[in-house]
This record gives sequence, C-alpha cells and structure tokens, in this order.
Amino acid sequence: MQARAAFGLSRHGPAASPAAPDLVAALKRPDPPVRQNAALAPGAIGPPAADAVPALTEALGDPEWAVWRQAARALGDIGPAAKPALPALVKLDSDRSKPVREAANGARTKIGGRVGEPPNLTGGWPELN
Repeated sequence: MQARAAFGLSRHGPAASPAAPDLVAALKRPDPPVRQNAALAPGAIGPPAADAVPALTEALGDPEWAVWRQAARALGDIGPAAKPALPALVKLDSDRSKPVREAANGARTKIGGRVGEPPNLTGGWPELN
C-alpha cells in the first residue's frame, strides 16, 4: 500500500510537493518497493523537492540498486539544487549496473556538471561504458 501511495504521488508532479517530507521519511522504510517509489516521487515534483536532496543522496547508498537508480533520476529532475549530490553521483560511474551508471550520468547532466572532470569539446560528458 505504501509503495502504491508513493508511486501515486509521483503522478501529481509539483502539486505533490507538500508530501515531500513524507517521501523522505519513506526512504527509510524496510520495504524496497516503498523506498524505490519514495525515491521516484521527488523527481516528479522537481525543483520544489530540493529539500529532499540530502535524503536522496543518502539513498544512493541503499542496498537495492533500483533505489539508487530512482534516487539518481530524481536528483537529476530536481536540477541544479541537487549539486551537493554530484560527488555521490560520480561514485556510481564504476557501478556494475548499466542502468545505474546511465541514471547517474543523466542526473549529472541535468544538474549541470561533474566533479573533477571538465566537459569534452563536443559539448557533453565523455561516455562511460
């Protein structure tokens, strides 16, 4: 039920911003689908969910890779306000899961940068395999 509620909030976009503190709390629940959907919803809220950045950054270390992926996507959708998460996102470059690496790379692009590496001259970030 909680997983569905968190997912449902993701369908409301910025209108769900009053629920952001509850979503942050749900990131600590023991049920992986609840944490996964709780990580998804702040991204749908977008920049108004900037207060969730520390909790989403912490979720990048969740035991479940699907939670990391959703947290990375959400940080990207929050945008430049998620810059404090860049060092944690860079650490995902070496993750063995391609979907996690892709989510982290996409998030860094949306947030506006990488830590410790300049952009290449073609206007984007080097592709990571």
